[in-house]
Amino acid sequence: MPVPFALDLGDDGFVVGYDNRLRTMSWQAPTGTTRWYGGIEGGSSSELTAVSPGGRVAGVARVLGQRYEIAEAVRVEGLLPLVPVDRDVSRYDSLRAVNDANTVVGVSEPVGSPGRTEASVWTDQRRVLRPPPGAWSATEAVAVNASGWVLGRGWGTDASGSFRWQVLLWSPAGAVTALPPLDDGAQMIPVAVTDDGRILGYRLQADGRGDAVVTWTAGDGYDVAPAPTPHGSPVVLQVSDADDGTVVRVGAHPHLWAPCG
Repeated sequence: MPVPFALDLGDDGFVVGYDNRLRTMSWQAPTGTTRWYGGIEGGSSSELTAVSPGGRVAGVARVLGQRYEIAEAVRVEGLLPLVPVDRDVSRYDSLRAVNDANTVVGVSEPVGSPGRTEASVWTDQRRVLRPPPGAWSATEAVAVNASGWVLGRGWGTDASGSFRWQVLLWSPAGAVTALPPLDDGAQMIPVAVTDDGRILGYRLQADGRGDAVVTWTAGDGYDVAPAPTPHGSPVVLQVSDADDGTVVRVGAHPHLWAPCG
């Protein structure tokens, strides 16, 4: 694979990332075709971090702010090279996913306030995805489906001052739904939202061990598929990607698995 730093894998073996000179690039596995995307005007380096099922790509390019290089959201439109979605040097951008409509999702955080991330969606400009009412330390968007539904999560304190963690789902219009907690009190780490509205992720126990693939639907709630236990030894599981709600790539030993039939 001629992409030294591969960051995402799309359909049909389409790989995106960057090389050791920090230039964005993609590689098509069946044909061996490599494409260079360059950077943006005034940018020092760039990388592609997401690819849609149909081959749309997005990432970040670094531009010079008042004191530091700032990562700014970029995408590819038609035959053009990287196009900046905005050039706000007061915020760092980190992109997680893009759909075939060129809607990009991820996080944005103010310069000088690390960790205070806001779930954001980029179309013609950046728009913050608002969480439910309450005190939130940070939110992030991790996936977007073909219709523009955005999956993410947030954490902060509730009215009593207790810590809370919730999986969040935003409609294309920006209305937000907070998924209920798992029955056993463990956390669900969200990974993907399918085109038919299923939420996929994995269960994380209090000791930091992932131990089950989790699916949620509005009609049926949660379905939990525990990780296999070969020879009686539990597998430490982490879902890294999902495809149409039936196949996931999992680790610590990556492989394909179909927990939902």
